[in-house]
Amino acid sequence: MDRHPKRAVVAGALILAVGLLLLVSILLPWYEIGLTGSQSGGVTLSPDGQVTVTFQSSTASTSFSTAHLNATGQLYTGVAALLVLGGIFGLLGGSLGIASGWRPNYRRGATVLGILGLVFAILAPVVLLIAQPAAINSDGLYGRNSGGISTPASTFFGSASGNGGTETWGPSVGWYLGFVAGALSLVGTILLLRNRPEEAPSDSEGGYATLGEGETPAGGFNVGSTSEMEAGAPGYVCTRCALRFDSVQEFQRHVEVTHNPDAQRT
Repeated sequence: MDRHPKRAVVAGALILAVGLLLLVSILLPWYEIGLTGSQSGGVTLSPDGQVTVTFQSSTASTSFSTAHLNATGQLYTGVAALLVLGGIFGLLGGSLGIASGWRPNYRRGATVLGILGLVFAILAPVVLLIAQPAAINSDGLYGRNSGGISTPASTFFGSASGNGGTETWGPSVGWYLGFVAGALSLVGTILLLRNRPEEAPSDSEGGYATLGEGETPAGGFNVGSTSEMEAGAPGYVCTRCALRFDSVQEFQRHVEVTHNPDAQRT
């Protein structure tokens, strides 16, 4: 069993939360363009393919293609794919991480999946940060190559004032959630890496401990008090299941029957 089963459960729960957050974030807005002043309105973009337009008190949703944002829509489709993959890795890694509290051999798989979840959680918002201005510029939303004027087609964050109004643009809640998920995945993965299983002591019996009077095996298993052993007589202890045997013959038979799948059970 792991050195700290509770730590494995916490680590697994964090990575599991990463998967859930990434999948939920697909439905949330990742980018907002807002206008305030004599006329107010805005546009939000989401990886689920929705463009939500608000003007004064009315709101309407449409697709990227209908809004003539084809390049931007392709970018958001790619971001959604990264989020789905990261979500799957997070759910699988978190499940294995929780189970590793009782099955230490699951720890490596949970760690690998946790790292993959971390990579995809960070990759999605970073890709959007780098690629979106060029995509919006390609769609001609603000006119291609707008002469050095700051717009969403030139910068990912920004604001501009003119004509009695102020336009602001930048990431929304879903974009930030990607970094939150990445941080949780990092913490969960570190906990898994630090939660190495106990190394079982071994001797000539091939990975099982031979204990003297009053000793206990690694992991703190109680194999009996001194009064329950013959004075000076060693006890043979299977460190995989914490069973004590008074004779080496009993010990060897237990190993053959319980831990050797090819042995004949009689």
